[in-house]
Amino acid sequence: MHIKITLSVSIFLSSLSPIVTHAFSIDEYTKYLLDAYHEAFTGVCEADTVDLRASDSELKPGAVAIEADQTELIGNKLIFTGNAEIERDGMMVNADKLSYDKEGDTFTGQGDIRIQDPSGNVFQAQSMEMEVETVIGTAEDVQYSLTSNLQDGKIEGTNYIRAHGVAKRIDFEGHDLVTLHDATYSTCRKDKEIAVLNAGKIELDKSAGVGKARNMKLRLYDVPVFWFPYVSFSLNDDRKSGFLMPSFGSSDRSGTFIKVPYYFNIAPSMDATLSGNYYSKRGAQLQGEYRYLNKGGKGNINGAYLADDKETGENRYGYRVDLRQQFARSWSAAVNYSEVSDEDYFEDFSGNLLLTSTTYLRQEGRIDYSGRYFRADALYSKFQTIDDDIPEASRPYKREPAISFSTNIPKFNDFKFDAYGSYTDFQRTDRISGPRSDLGASVAYDFRKIYGFFKPKATFRYTAYDLTNIAADETSDPDRSLGIFSVDGGLYFDKASFIKGKDFTTTLEPRLFYLYVPFEDQTDIPVFDTGENTFSMGTMFRENRFTGPDRIGDANQLTVALTSRFLDESSGEELLRGTLGQIYYFADRKVSLSTDPTAPQTFNRSDFVGELYTRLANKFYMYNFFQYDSDESQVAVFNTDLRYTKDARRAVKIGYYYNNFDSNNPPSEQVNADVIWALAPRWQAAANARYDIEQGDFLRGGFDIGYSACCWGIKLGAQRRIDNNSEYVNSFLVTFELNGLTKISSNF
Repeated sequence: MHIKITLSVSIFLSSLSPIVTHAFSIDEYTKYLLDAYHEAFTGVCEADTVDLRASDSELKPGAVAIEADQTELIGNKLIFTGNAEIERDGMMVNADKLSYDKEGDTFTGQGDIRIQDPSGNVFQAQSMEMEVETVIGTAEDVQYSLTSNLQDGKIEGTNYIRAHGVAKRIDFEGHDLVTLHDATYSTCRKDKEIAVLNAGKIELDKSAGVGKARNMKLRLYDVPVFWFPYVSFSLNDDRKSGFLMPSFGSSDRSGTFIKVPYYFNIAPSMDATLSGNYYSKRGAQLQGEYRYLNKGGKGNINGAYLADDKETGENRYGYRVDLRQQFARSWSAAVNYSEVSDEDYFEDFSGNLLLTSTTYLRQEGRIDYSGRYFRADALYSKFQTIDDDIPEASRPYKREPAISFSTNIPKFNDFKFDAYGSYTDFQRTDRISGPRSDLGASVAYDFRKIYGFFKPKATFRYTAYDLTNIAADETSDPDRSLGIFSVDGGLYFDKASFIKGKDFTTTLEPRLFYLYVPFEDQTDIPVFDTGENTFSMGTMFRENRFTGPDRIGDANQLTVALTSRFLDESSGEELLRGTLGQIYYFADRKVSLSTDPTAPQTFNRSDFVGELYTRLANKFYMYNFFQYDSDESQVAVFNTDLRYTKDARRAVKIGYYYNNFDSNNPPSEQVNADVIWALAPRWQAAANARYDIEQGDFLRGGFDIGYSACCWGIKLGAQRRIDNNSEYVNSFLVTFELNGLTKISSNF
């Protein structure tokens, strides 16, 4: 006999909250953990699945439905046997035998009990007992499976298991609190539990969305490798305050270290991390980071402080403030300010190769306006020079402030009018200082058709200075007025071809650029922020061979260039592009960066430059650049890059770089290689190296190899580089990862 009974009572089932979906849902870890290996190992890491049962859609909220093959009343107990099932608000309990004690208001279950909560998580037990009203009770010998996020809230069919485990006993302590005793947690497949967390006690608080674990051990291949006295985590992917994973390591410069971070979840868009660090050779360090994100802006403030370094006896610190904010549609502001206590700070406390090679730190704040026809910005800027060996005369100026503007006026009958300007106050102690005003206006006729373009342009440039700290025989208010005239034009020819059943297009694109700038003596003008452009294909078409307003180069010259392309007609892809170019000078160049008279440049043509871009095969590309000194009949610069990118996990880049441009220094000849390659579905390797052929020196190199077993992974890495003292520094990195939990790294 099959009986279905519907009751209107409050039963314990609503108290079974979903077990933790991520053991550590802190920002620094969860973003990586959610998708780490599912995308990289699609088809390799197949997760376990569980069949979910559909709930009764006709059951009213709060009502309880009971089904069983047989029901009998024994004293004050209702006994349900044979496929017994209880359902309430999406929670379902199945057992061989269920009984309800009217006097004690309790349910008990025996034999293969299965509990499915509203989130699709499944619990299996051998026995259970629960008070209906208070939702207090226990379940023995429990196995649980936590499933992936459900689509549209539907609970039915097959779903993936994201984590699972067992517990000797579960205590239900009200509607929202569950405690697991002698429990395990793993994201591995059930038949391959390589990485397992064992905890003496796990508390799950559904109302607070928090889980807490005590006396937790990490076991690999059933061997304990790590121990956590206390861990707290989120049950609903929300961030929460608490201790993060500690890290350990060792380095030659700072000794053995330990870092214990604590995370502060201040608000949904604001958090902070405070870490207590200890270095055996340096001492105790306090490190922190504050982050926020709002509509139109974000910010990051981080820093560290170590008092009385054991090696140097000095206080060591470093900090950075990076703030960006959009105030209105056209207004924005930014702050980028960094400072360290000494030139060895990054060498001692950072493993980042880019930071260890830093010589200047930017310290600036700016406000920007960007409208449809007008742009402007105001900047306050200075730099901290980290390398004490850089001479004072070579260090950058402060800009207190720097204000600039430019226009973007639409064309009128192919005529283009523009204006721009800047005011910058350059300041340095005991050096020539003062404000510089630079104004410019231009008019151009921009004629463009499908067969080519023609653009004559006239520019007026005025620059004035108000200098201090000058010598008695120097001018305090030099100025400069110059007119600049240029003509840029080119033609476009193409020819269709049919090769091996495919349509192609070959183009021929000649271009001429004439530039005239009259000479004006500028030796009375200081050089604040100006240098000479590196000669390249792009700089041959600029109106000034210098990078800043302190110098405007005199010119009477013609740039001649020819570009040819080979295009796939069907896809439009550029299969080959080559460009050759050279400048022909009709007058000597007298302006230089020097404030003393110098001999003019008298050669009548520039070096011959060329670029060649080629698609050698599908996803295989080559880029070449060369610069040929025709006067010396030698190659001045030759660079080549070969790149092959098969997919996100397989790429190779090999480069060769030769430079003999500076006659005062010997030629430089280097090779570089960067490789990332999947050796097998679960094996990933990466390597990089740079070698100086001319000097016979190995400049830098590194090698990483990683293995992923889907639920866990390990990566070994080695690095060799040259520090600021021109000495080799070797490091070794070991990273252990638990997919769905966190990662432990040790840096040697």
